[in-house]
Amino acid sequence: MEGDDAVPPLLQLAAKGALPAAETGRLLGLLGRRTRYEAGPALPSLELAARQGAHAEVWTILRHLLAAFLPGEGERARRAHTDAVVLATGIATWAGARGEIPEVAAHAKRRGSASLARACRSLRQFLTRET
Repeated sequence: MEGDDAVPPLLQLAAKGALPAAETGRLLGLLGRRTRYEAGPALPSLELAARQGAHAEVWTILRHLLAAFLPGEGERARRAHTDAVVLATGIATWAGARGEIPEVAAHAKRRGSASLARACRSLRQFLTRET
């Protein structure tokens, strides 16, 4: 499936409570790390699904995608990493998400002003905010 073609099935599964969101996110993240597949093209479809009501499910997908997808120590960050974190921040807001994501926290603690570190700091700040 390409682009927006993925959204209707995702919405249908979410509405039925049958979307394996955590596993979907983990697999998308692993595909992005271990194959030539780029996770970036999936992001607009995930955003569209969230805008159409599946924001909680999309948040779960993104939370697990980030845990598997973000670069490890010594790996180079790409624009798709930053884009995924920026999208996750917006979706986390819609979903009222809370809680630490260790991989995001690790990037947030890095010194410097690299775009990925800044995006991770923003997401971490939102997720760990006090009520």
